[in-house]
Amino acid sequence: MRPGSRWNGEAANPIAAAIYGAVVSLLLGYGLSYLFSCLKMGILIGPGAWNGYRIWHLAGLNLYACQHVPLLGSGVTPGDGQPIRAFMSLPLTMWAAIPAFALTCGGFVCARMRAPAGRWGMTASAILSGVIYAGVLVGLSFVVAARFASTAIPAISGWELTPPDIAFRPSVRGALGYGLLFGVVFSYLGALIAVRAATEAQVRGKWWACAKAVVVVGVVVQLLMCGAMLGWSAAKARSGEVAEYAQAEVVQVLPTVVGTGYSLVYGSKFRAAAVPVAMPSARYGVELEVYRGVKRISAGTTTRSGVPPYAMAIAALIGAIAALASGRLAVKYGSRDGSLPTGIRILVLQAAYLAVTMVLCRIAWGIVGQSAVTIGPVYGTAMLIAAGCVFVLSLVGAHSANRAYAGRLAGLPSA
Repeated sequence: MRPGSRWNGEAANPIAAAIYGAVVSLLLGYGLSYLFSCLKMGILIGPGAWNGYRIWHLAGLNLYACQHVPLLGSGVTPGDGQPIRAFMSLPLTMWAAIPAFALTCGGFVCARMRAPAGRWGMTASAILSGVIYAGVLVGLSFVVAARFASTAIPAISGWELTPPDIAFRPSVRGALGYGLLFGVVFSYLGALIAVRAATEAQVRGKWWACAKAVVVVGVVVQLLMCGAMLGWSAAKARSGEVAEYAQAEVVQVLPTVVGTGYSLVYGSKFRAAAVPVAMPSARYGVELEVYRGVKRISAGTTTRSGVPPYAMAIAALIGAIAALASGRLAVKYGSRDGSLPTGIRILVLQAAYLAVTMVLCRIAWGIVGQSAVTIGPVYGTAMLIAAGCVFVLSLVGAHSANRAYAGRLAGLPSA
């Protein structure tokens, strides 16, 4: 049985195409990670001069780390030779563009090989290539290990992530979970690009229309936040309040900064907590909720302060406009079976989008048996109220778009 080829009008074998797409993703992702590691750039920076097998391992560890895969370290301290174990989970940074780009290219190549099989044949093979990609990451997680001196994460509220001088390796479960998340999502995205280029007709699923609306609105809002953050950072750098190297670190973590800000708009908590294991009473923590204020815990003492009213008003306005826009866009993209079903789909998909964003924007590190630090957005009860508002406003947006669409069909002016 011939594997087939798009050049002779036959679809390639789905498994062969998926393997090919996964190989393209892995080679491209690792190649880019290796290049930036050699230039002493990336989410993990090696100590001193790196060459030979060390840079190969550091490049691999960088590829895992930029996909939020937790890193586990073990070894002995150089000074006293005491055994030590550590953990680290790095948030979403601009370096996540490396696996995203590589997987999109791999999914595109895989889908193009399956072009004669139609839309579903193309996308199914691309998704399978993402699964194979995750499987390879799991297998390699047993052999990849490296030391590094610093990360792309700037100091937060005076807390600086300083890794101990031991070798770190990727978590097997993390490699599976986040490998599947990145692999399936971006391989599927590459397949959609290939489908759009190869076929005239487009099948507009209602769930897909709502998902596209939620993602488009979310990305636009976060890009606007990103622009505002860049403007603030540039102003601080010009005034001398922020050093240039610190500004560069802020730019690298912009995806996490704007992702956290986006989740705060919808009622999440931003929590930063440090817990010395040997002295729980010395626990320190900060919790920020845009709509409820700030809570600080230090050595058993809790203090509270409010959030400026204008900050709450701006956050509520952003959320309201985004929900209305999501409803209108969902109808435009093809969700035209009623405003209520559209509102429900947007509610579900918005919750999923927020959940993924919050998980990818969390930071954690620590020494086993000594201390642990966690920073990032977590669930807050205000999210339930925000979810109700999203449902109502997206329903209103969908209703107005449906009326306009019905008016156009009837040859009447839009309402």
